[in-house]
Amino acid sequence: MTSETEDLPTIMASIMVAVPKLALGTGVAYLRMKRNARRGAKTVYRELVGSGIPEEAARKLSESYASELSIRNLAQRFGMPFDRSRSDWNPGK
Repeated sequence: MTSETEDLPTIMASIMVAVPKLALGTGVAYLRMKRNARRGAKTVYRELVGSGIPEEAARKLSESYASELSIRNLAQRFGMPFDRSRSDWNPGK
């Protein structure tokens, strides 16, 4: 047995420990960002209504503000296709 194959279990164990931590940390950070976006949308709504914008228009604008932060939008910004209506979309690839 070479030293590379002897190190393989240690490397695999390190990866198996690190990946769940990374996924959990990323998920928590995303949820915090979503919470902050919702809070920001409420502030945007209040400010728009307070400045004389009709409530319906203010609601649509604040919803648009909050919806910008989504997994789908973030993936598209990084060049990942997320449009299910496209013919080349195949999650099994």
